[in-house]
Parts: sequence; structure tokens; C-alpha cells
Amino acid sequence: MLDFIKLPLEAVALGLPVSDEFLQKYAPVLAGILAQLIFTIIFERRLHEKFLFQVIVTVVALLAAVSMTAYILWYPVVLANGDVLAIFFLFMLAWGIFFHLLAYHFGHSLLNSVFGPGWVKGIDYLYLAGSFYGVYRLILGFTNRDTSIHNVWLPLMLAVALSLRFTKTSVEIFKWDLEPTRR
Repeated sequence: MLDFIKLPLEAVALGLPVSDEFLQKYAPVLAGILAQLIFTIIFERRLHEKFLFQVIVTVVALLAAVSMTAYILWYPVVLANGDVLAIFFLFMLAWGIFFHLLAYHFGHSLLNSVFGPGWVKGIDYLYLAGSFYGVYRLILGFTNRDTSIHNVWLPLMLAVALSLRFTKTSVEIFKWDLEPTRR
């Protein structure tokens, strides 16, 4: 039944096998993230200038990322090597969507006023700290076959760190930290 999901996830997992248990447990999570992404893309073009839409779409992305992260951390399933890469992909997708929406809609108006105009450069510190922790866990040996919350911290930290780094790049390229009239 879930074969149409397995092939793309195994492609994301660089050809490594993704366990059936993983697919059964996290298929709804992936469906929720994709539904949220499709909704955002469809309505973003028409409603992106409306403040209420900006708030709703960003809050929904945050709730999707946080709830997906909590679900995966509380009910981890890591049985095959491909499961770790698939979890990494899910984290990257969910947190990347949230960070991009936050920067795009509120980069200039909110983040500049709260953190100052250097907030874009400050993302590097979060990125480096998260990457350090993820690589640190990798070096210490991420070969434990026991399924626990600790097995999914590595992909979570690396995914959040890389999502922040991609967001920083997007902010700098598209100048989301400037007033919309100056972009």
C-alpha cells in the first residue's frame, strides 16, 4: 500500500532501504508536510500581502514542524540505515518551510526590529552550533541499533542547522531583511 512513498524516500535516502515500520509510522507525517506545502504554494501568490495570511501560514508551518519533530522524537523508528536519511529529509522539509516563511514574511518587519539588522548574520551561529552537535554525535558513533530518542537527535540537529543555513542564503539572495519596496 505504501510502495508509492517508499521509492521516493529510498531515493532521498541515497538508495539505502527504508523499513516498512518507518513507512507505516511516518507516512501521515510526510502527507501532512506535503499538504501544508501545497496549500502554501497555492495561496501564497494571491494572498502573500495580507498580514493575516502571513501570520496563519507561518504559524501553521511552525506547528507542523514542531508537532512532526515531537512525534518523531517520542516515537522513533530507526530500523534501517535509510530510515535515518529519511528522517533527516522530513526534518529538512518541515523546518526549511517554516524558516523560509518566517524570513520571507517577517524578515524586515519583525526580525529586524527584534534582533536588529544583523539578524541574518546571526543565523550562522545557530547553524554552526547545530552542525557541531550533529557532527559531534556522528563522531561519537551513531551506529547504535537501539531505537531511542537519542538516535534521531543527529538528523534533527543537522536538518535544523542546514535549514537555517539555506534560509540565511535565501534571505541574502532575495533581500528579505529589507523593506519590500527596496527589494
